[in-house]
Amino acid sequence: MTGDRDTSTKSVRMQVWMVIGSYWPAAEGGAERQCRALTRLLGRRGFDCTVVTTRSRYSLPSTEVDQGVRIRRLGLLFPLEAAVRGGVQAVRGGILRRFGGRAAPAERVGNAVEFWLLLPLVWLARLEFVVEAALALPAGGGESAIVHVHESSWLAGLGAWLARRRRIPVLCKEATFPALGPLGFDTPFRKFLDRQRRLAPYVVMTPAIHASARAAGIPENRLHVIPNGVLIPDEEPTRSGAEPVLYVGNFSQGAHWKAFDVLFDAWAMVQRAAPGARLTVVGGGDRTVWERRLHHLGAGGSVRFAGRVADPAPYYRAASVFVLPSRVEGMSNALLEAQSWGLPAVVSDIPGNVAVVEDGVTGVVVPAGDAKALADAVVRLLQAPELRERLGSAARRRARECFSMESVADRTAALYRRLASSPPA
Repeated sequence: MTGDRDTSTKSVRMQVWMVIGSYWPAAEGGAERQCRALTRLLGRRGFDCTVVTTRSRYSLPSTEVDQGVRIRRLGLLFPLEAAVRGGVQAVRGGILRRFGGRAAPAERVGNAVEFWLLLPLVWLARLEFVVEAALALPAGGGESAIVHVHESSWLAGLGAWLARRRRIPVLCKEATFPALGPLGFDTPFRKFLDRQRRLAPYVVMTPAIHASARAAGIPENRLHVIPNGVLIPDEEPTRSGAEPVLYVGNFSQGAHWKAFDVLFDAWAMVQRAAPGARLTVVGGGDRTVWERRLHHLGAGGSVRFAGRVADPAPYYRAASVFVLPSRVEGMSNALLEAQSWGLPAVVSDIPGNVAVVEDGVTGVVVPAGDAKALADAVVRLLQAPELRERLGSAARRRARECFSMESVADRTAALYRRLASSPPA
């Protein structure tokens, strides 16, 4: 991978407290990979970064160093919550396998039951984290420190409150659309934390999220557009034409976000039009209901579920087309990675996707929720290797020009300095 040049600024030693709900070596989604890559590059630019995150299991140390970055893991109850959640999900999966049912409704019911069963434990775990975080963040002020929260949920409210108490700047990230969704009943002090998070400045990834944040009440002068970044592989991809179609996404995010129903309904159509086609699905979470759906559609034998993987690069390297039919995305890390590997993408026409993919130039854009349009676009690309090559080459060039992680780190560092030089509110 590229993106390792040393551009350290020795005169700057700002302390950056990165707050994120999950972090390495826990399961990494797009937000976690973004935070980890950005933190490393900021370290090379002279920033002293500490990641504050939840404890995913008791065997992990409360403090350790990962490639020069300190990690503080807080929350004594989170490993217990994770264990109980795993048990609930195992029981749910067994029930679904035994009794079946339609995939999307079964998923919705299962998610609701899981939420309410775990609510008391989640509430207590978050409360305990709030107490630990209040004790962990040291006093500071002036230009010496900044709190950077990598989400807009209850943690954004907590980070904003702690930063204001210590008179240091705070920066939060809004990675979803629409912006600033409601905080659930599983959050302690949720009304207070909601008010606090609305006082913070935000990094937003796309013009659509910018407009949504403005509609949610965040003033223009507290919104800063910086996209997600991606490390561009040094390796030039070469493909023979027989590679599988690739999807990367976490099943725990649900069909209401990731549109698994659309993905697998479309794939059954692809199979009928191109019987030799194969789909690889990378990502963790419970896939029980979707395996049943594929079996019912007669397409199960053509889909490989790889599960959660530490490094998805071999899958991008081995694919021919990338698909992302999501109903909700901020800016997909998987989509950026696919484009950096020169993969033409077929994506839904939601704002987060069209901010990355230009229809007919770097990929194909289809209406969200339209399984037939998705299938037709995939079949078209599978049958046109020259088109795949043209779109993929353009995608890689655009990823390098517009979404380089180096550029994102430079812009983030400049924003830190601007915020630190402003008087605290």
